[in-house]
Amino acid sequence: MRKLSSWVDERSAPVTATTIAVAAGLVYTVMWSALARHGWQSVSDLWNSADIGLAISHGHWATVYGPGSQLDAPPGLEFALAPFMALGHALGLRTAAEMHHGYAVFWLVLVPVVTVLASSVLFALDAVARRWRFSDAERLGLSLVAGIGVVSAVVFWGHPEDCVALAFVLWAALAVERDRSAGLARAGWFLGLAVAFQPLALLAAAPVVARYGWRALPASLCRLAVPSVVVVLPELVTHTARTLHQIADQPFFPADESSTPLSHLARSLGNGMYGGGTLRLVATVAAVALGWVACRYRHDLPTVLFVMALAFSIRVLLESELLGFYFFPVIALCLLLTMRQGWWRFGWCAAFSVACIALGNRREHAITLWWPAIMATTIAMVVLAYGAVSQADRGRVDLPRLRRPLAEEPPRITISHVRLLDG
Repeated sequence: MRKLSSWVDERSAPVTATTIAVAAGLVYTVMWSALARHGWQSVSDLWNSADIGLAISHGHWATVYGPGSQLDAPPGLEFALAPFMALGHALGLRTAAEMHHGYAVFWLVLVPVVTVLASSVLFALDAVARRWRFSDAERLGLSLVAGIGVVSAVVFWGHPEDCVALAFVLWAALAVERDRSAGLARAGWFLGLAVAFQPLALLAAAPVVARYGWRALPASLCRLAVPSVVVVLPELVTHTARTLHQIADQPFFPADESSTPLSHLARSLGNGMYGGGTLRLVATVAAVALGWVACRYRHDLPTVLFVMALAFSIRVLLESELLGFYFFPVIALCLLLTMRQGWWRFGWCAAFSVACIALGNRREHAITLWWPAIMATTIAMVVLAYGAVSQADRGRVDLPRLRRPLAEEPPRITISHVRLLDG
């Protein structure tokens, strides 16, 4: 218990933000439309992932990408939900919902579980903040503002996978930063898990591994691919054509998404469906090239994270359709980088991030004003974050630690002590 208490105390900022996020999600679920619709607010995409997780727990692989499934990525999230869904099903809880009405008690369990899962990104952000010796107030501010994005992604959109993928990406960057080449293998596995949850985590892979050049690339690519192969292989075996179609073409209904100036470039797939895979492939290639060139010889952690923010910005800029949670990686990384520069820049970035979330949580097809506005907030956050790159070699002072009485400092053995003992 003492170890658990110490762990919680050390990470009090993300623990607090996670608790608030869970409470906010439940309040939104119960109160937002309960009176108007005589039912709880629920998200079809999250129910879709939950239903697929239940199918996986029963070994129904052909239904993962089957008709009616909205999945167009490796089912990393669905595999993670499978044990939880199987337990709910075994307990007799209703693990599926009739959309737009009714009360599903299981939703009150599913929302907190998925919110905690998505809040892993808050702990990853806090790990970097502790690495940079942010004060307790700075860490709490960072976690609370980033938590707004987590609530939006999970409770409003039903897509926690982007948050989980970014958490693994940040842990990969930290592994290499802390342990250099010794952490490369661990970083490769983290990146592989990120891709299994959200394949566009590939945009962040190049900045992490670029410093080790071409020789380290084969091993890194293997670790990058293995988790996705593990979760996709059963579906490939049972329904090859359908699985490849969903993952490669990434079909979408334009009416369900916000339009962009590039929407007319999306490939028509028939039956009112269009494919977003082609433009995402272009964005991935551009971001990987940028990450490799920019971080090949300059690979301090602020630079790596800023190049990641640029890569995710390229992704949203080149999208043929947009949803609000697409912006979360840019928001989280820019919040972290601006807090490194002080409260003033962080305050501006927080304001732009809230505006971006508010604009993103709309489905717009008249984009004359909407698209330039949301892109302006994104560019503003990236510009504010750039200052952290110029501060990469400037250390931060841990003021709380300096103010701490000497009696609280643990005893340390130095080389001078060793030599004295030897003498």
